[in-house]
Amino acid sequence: MFKRLQAVAPLLPLTEVGLAGLLFVSALRFLIGEIYSRTASASLVSQLTANGFEISPNLPGFVQPSAVTTDIAWMGLVIGLPLLALFLGRVHILMIPAALLLAVGRILMGGDGSVVSHLLGAELAVGGGLFYLALLIRNRGTHVPYFFVLGFVGDQILRAWGNTLDPTWSLQSTRGLLYLTQTTGIHVLFILVGVFVMLALINGLRGRRTTAMAAGDIDPNNGVLTFWGGIGLGAMLFLQLSLLATPNAVTGRADADYTIFVPLLIAATALPLVPWVRQTARNMIAPFEAGTRGWIWLIGIVLLVVVGTRLTRISLPAGLGSFPVGATTLVIAQVGISLVWWWLVRPKAPRGFNLSGLWLVIGTLIFALFVGADLFTYEYAFVRPLAAPFDQLNSIVLPILR
Repeated sequence: MFKRLQAVAPLLPLTEVGLAGLLFVSALRFLIGEIYSRTASASLVSQLTANGFEISPNLPGFVQPSAVTTDIAWMGLVIGLPLLALFLGRVHILMIPAALLLAVGRILMGGDGSVVSHLLGAELAVGGGLFYLALLIRNRGTHVPYFFVLGFVGDQILRAWGNTLDPTWSLQSTRGLLYLTQTTGIHVLFILVGVFVMLALINGLRGRRTTAMAAGDIDPNNGVLTFWGGIGLGAMLFLQLSLLATPNAVTGRADADYTIFVPLLIAATALPLVPWVRQTARNMIAPFEAGTRGWIWLIGIVLLVVVGTRLTRISLPAGLGSFPVGATTLVIAQVGISLVWWWLVRPKAPRGFNLSGLWLVIGTLIFALFVGADLFTYEYAFVRPLAAPFDQLNSIVLPILR
């Protein structure tokens, strides 16, 4: 029995990291939608009020512009939490309060809003997740890929279970492919959070002792995120959340069957977890010069995304129908993106200043910039035209955005 427990012990940190990634990705998806809806509502209220209309604050969805300013201020505050890792990153035990902040924020996000708003809960969860990630890079760098890969795999499974809607977003009744009951979302969320907190406590205390015993100048667990790594992280997060790790976006864009490509995208996301797959990818890129490997891999992924979004189907001969080449190409691109997570963080000697927390904040701002541009494009291309005094540009700007 004891030997079995010893065999399972190495999986506990990976399970903790995977659950952290799942809670973080789920909260980040919710935060994007909530910020967009509240900002759009406040903008509409501001325009109608300026034109002399009186709007009842009791209307569903009514948001005061001042409330959005407060929301954005809170978001800026939580995005800056990884900066604490610049000075406290060596204190491994801080991963426990970071995990607790992520867990509590995720519970509050799915609550009834009586304690704090759903948006504030999501912001706390995202802030805790970013702080947790900054400490993970500093103290357990080899686990960073599992944070993202397992997080996106779990997120896709939950969204497939809820028929594109994550059933843990709300503790109210939700229905999906398996007709979830009113309490299913509560049970799933509390089980995920409970297991995560328990493992964070165990691994945090256990990791404190093992870290103190670590020897050698270069510890593979002592990771560093570079400036370009931070920019790449922000871009990859946007690509995952907007397209490649969102099966309904892939199938909608490529005109493919959702039910067929959901398991394929989940498998593509999880495929790099197999060591043989990672080794094969290294062997494929090894013949190129070290300074060009990353750029070659990036160009390959960009080409796959362009082909996948531009070429949807090709007709087969002899009346066999058509082949979804676009969605298939995007599945291959997802494999390539998932492999990149293993190249994001590199080992660093314990001596010297580690700026990973700063570059993580920069990467988060890059992600926010991409999201803002995407929402702006959607809002003014498909929802409403530009308002005065920019309405004269509608004939020029709107066709470009579309």
